[in-house]
Amino acid sequence: MDPSQPSSDLAQSPFKSVIGTNYSPSTAEAAIIKSLLVEPQRERARLESEMRRIQALLEKTKEYIEAHQSLISPIRQLPSETLAEIFLWCLPADALPVRNVKQAPLLFTTICRAWRVVALSTPRLWSSLHIYLPQHLTIDELFQRRAGISRWLERSGSLPLFISLHGRTSLVSTPTEFRIAGSSVKDNMMYLIRLLMEFGDRIMDLSLSLSPRDFLLFDELSPPQFPALISLSIRDANLHEGSYGHLHENDPREMSLTSLLQRMPRLQKLQLKDFSNHTISAHTLGVRSLTSLDLSGASAPFAVTINIVQALDLLSQTPWLQFLKMSIMLRLSGTDQVSPLPNVHLEHLEELRIGFSTSTVRPRTDAQARMISLFTRIQCPSLKKLSVTWQGWLISEIPFRGLPLCSLEFLELHLLMEAEVLFECLALLTNVKTLQLRTGKYRSEFGNNNTCALQNTHLLAMTLSAENTTPLCPRLENFHFVDKLGRGLEALSTAALTNFIASRKGTLQYCDLFFTKVPGFTEGELDCLRELKQEGMKIRIHGAKSYPVMKLDAPDVGMVPWRQHRAVRPSFSISDMEGANGTDVII
Repeated sequence: MDPSQPSSDLAQSPFKSVIGTNYSPSTAEAAIIKSLLVEPQRERARLESEMRRIQALLEKTKEYIEAHQSLISPIRQLPSETLAEIFLWCLPADALPVRNVKQAPLLFTTICRAWRVVALSTPRLWSSLHIYLPQHLTIDELFQRRAGISRWLERSGSLPLFISLHGRTSLVSTPTEFRIAGSSVKDNMMYLIRLLMEFGDRIMDLSLSLSPRDFLLFDELSPPQFPALISLSIRDANLHEGSYGHLHENDPREMSLTSLLQRMPRLQKLQLKDFSNHTISAHTLGVRSLTSLDLSGASAPFAVTINIVQALDLLSQTPWLQFLKMSIMLRLSGTDQVSPLPNVHLEHLEELRIGFSTSTVRPRTDAQARMISLFTRIQCPSLKKLSVTWQGWLISEIPFRGLPLCSLEFLELHLLMEAEVLFECLALLTNVKTLQLRTGKYRSEFGNNNTCALQNTHLLAMTLSAENTTPLCPRLENFHFVDKLGRGLEALSTAALTNFIASRKGTLQYCDLFFTKVPGFTEGELDCLRELKQEGMKIRIHGAKSYPVMKLDAPDVGMVPWRQHRAVRPSFSISDMEGANGTDVII
């Protein structure tokens, strides 16, 4: 090949036979190679220069096109009212907005001038806000935060406000942390509460997550009235953050909400959660205008748990309730034994959720009698939804028989009844549309036991067939069964389950079954259930995955903490993703 005619084609190189090998060229061959590369290197430099010129021209053309295309973008043609409506749909659906420029609505003020103008002139974007007051703020940081909150709420114009406040002055560990730049944490809380009180006449929905001493401060600084307040939710911030030391410190042992609630003439919804058992005086919660009362929580001592006498006394003060959720302590006291139990008429009550705390009452009949005494004193002719939870003694009599069971549309039972009692209960549910049953532990003379109240006989009685033309729960549309203790498969057969579900084709819309062990359905049963699902019935049958037995053979065993080698045991929740191993979805 003539070296004066260089080519960039490897196939034409005089050294093509040795390219890609370990061949070492001689001095003369190296000189030839260098001469071969002169012209290609010059050509590469020319091409790279041309590429840079074309790339610059491409970027300039692209910038020109995009700049002009943006002028005719459809979003520019949207009226300001439509754009504002889109902004409103971007607000969080399950929480209040926060002061974060990466989230709506503040995000909209950083995009462009036009969007900023629309956002700032849309009061509904600024009518709700969650506020957090940390303990470490300096006085300058506090003033900046107060100014930002004030501007936010002022933009809401005259609209009703939805406010959430979380902060606590309790459990400040050291005096240095308690006093920063001449301003105490308590002073910071006072400044912030006073700021909110400037907008107090417009607050419609208020959520307070404070330490007990801060509730007293809030009460002290509150205006004579909250004329627009309809919903109030309060929570002990110390308990919510897992700090229990305040129960033994200087925080008030008991709080009265009478003074605060009396200044809320329009209050309809009241929720209390995460409070110690002795923090809230139950008799101070009675507000005649309430339509919803939620004393939610886990169980004593970190929930607002009241006894039967207190519960009936409270309900007698709230005749307009439509929703009620509370936890009842069944333990007998001297006062309970002598106090007459009044009848309470709740004409408008539509949903009742009651959880009974595990009681030390002996024997079983006493605990059951206390439950019956509560339900028989409550008259609620409009009741549509009922939920009862108790992990105590096995129930031998329907405790809520006095309620209008024939008109119930929703029933959730997280308690254990004797099979005959559950059968009797189901027979009374002539209009129920949603039935939720959960297994649980129960007490006996021999300790705690596990069992499943739902039996094959119940499923057979609920199965529509030629022999059973009037099954139990004839209007059932949603069926949920949760076996978290592994006893369901001992009491229920897959055939009975399949026959029940198949017989309700056309009326049963949703069926959710959870077992701690994967049920052994036959292929025929699975095919039947899959066909029902394809035809539109929403079916989910799932079981917890087995806990894996780990054989340790990692090279770092003995060098790292043992817990790093251990898997977390699943909690067997109804969620498919709960726990380290999740659940196996069968259908």
